[in-house]
Amino acid sequence: GWLNLISSEVRSLVKTVLVYDKSDGDCPPADGKDLPSDMHVVVTQLKNVGRDGHDQLYHIATHYDDLAPYTAFLQAGFHWALGGLKDRYSGWKNQADALNDVIPRQLEQRVGFWPLVMYSKYGPVLCQDSEDDTDPDYPPSVNIFKFRPHPSDLQHQARELYSLMFGGTPCEAAPQNFTAGMQYVVGRENIRARPLAFWRSLQEDIVTCDVRFGYAFERLTTAAFNSSVAWQGKSAASRATFCRSDLNEWF
Repeated sequence: GWLNLISSEVRSLVKTVLVYDKSDGDCPPADGKDLPSDMHVVVTQLKNVGRDGHDQLYHIATHYDDLAPYTAFLQAGFHWALGGLKDRYSGWKNQADALNDVIPRQLEQRVGFWPLVMYSKYGPVLCQDSEDDTDPDYPPSVNIFKFRPHPSDLQHQARELYSLMFGGTPCEAAPQNFTAGMQYVVGRENIRARPLAFWRSLQEDIVTCDVRFGYAFERLTTAAFNSSVAWQGKSAASRATFCRSDLNEWF
């Protein structure tokens, strides 16, 4: 697997590789013995809920007091957003290539949040949901890739969640720029800039409102990991209209 392709420079920086396995009996569980022994792999079985965000929130809530200086959140499989778009954005062939490239630069530049996505000369390319089919694309210098409108109206779900978490109204909230695939390297200070209660509340919400909350939270990851906007201190799932099954046909 791609763990074997991690460079010796980056391997020397690895404290532990934590594998959160959510196979839930559908396939054989991951076995740490099959993974590189020098990377101190620990496998934890989790219930298959909440998409990628649940794994990350579980990790933060569990290890808040003993977080590594930097944590790389990655999927086991290859996500398209890592690979670039022909004639438009550059990318990597696998997760190892991304880590081998990014981590030395991140440590040198002391960047607290580095999205592992396709990139241009302007930096990592974040994504944004379109409101409708009339939304124009941004010019290249803005470095935002626009998703086409989704039947479940993901842009407004994200704006509603932002208002529930950070205040204001959904109409006042801007469309969210986010890391498609939820793969990034995050500094300990960025995570601890928010209280443990913030992460635990999100962990509970993403299970309570599975699977809708997972898609909405993906769109709030930049705000959660890389902004100073104050949390309102309340659970969001109990108040979010997109968590009501009687109002949502999709997901």
